[in-house]
Amino acid sequence: MQKDKKTIFRRTLWIILAVVLWISLFVGLCVGVYLTLTFSASAETLLPTLGARERSPQFYVYDFSDRTNRMGERQVVTSEVWSGRQTSYVPYEEIPQAMLDAVVAIEDKRFFEHRGVDWYRTLAAIGNYLLHGDGHFGGH
Repeated sequence: MQKDKKTIFRRTLWIILAVVLWISLFVGLCVGVYLTLTFSASAETLLPTLGARERSPQFYVYDFSDRTNRMGERQVVTSEVWSGRQTSYVPYEEIPQAMLDAVVAIEDKRFFEHRGVDWYRTLAAIGNYLLHGDGHFGGH
């Protein structure tokens, strides 16, 4: 009698898990097909228009000749006009190396080592959240 209850429970659990898996796969496939059919433009076409504003903000890069006394030359990262609006899109090749270094230093010191996803830090953040229950980890 006890064995039958365990067997029924296990079978029910496996059926529920299988149904959830199949529904998840179906929904994922539908979303993928929808996105493929809806967004046919390439990223190079879409990037300049994302976040476009009426007036473009100015970005500056400082090339210090004397970092201690903050003496140096300020360079403006130019913006271009796209689709009737000013945006701040600048191709990667035109971004000064000092700005790239600054962004990487602020956001993720190991960015060029892990190809965009730092699995160690991601798993550590998940572990911290599960063990301690707080979200104070990473780029907080």
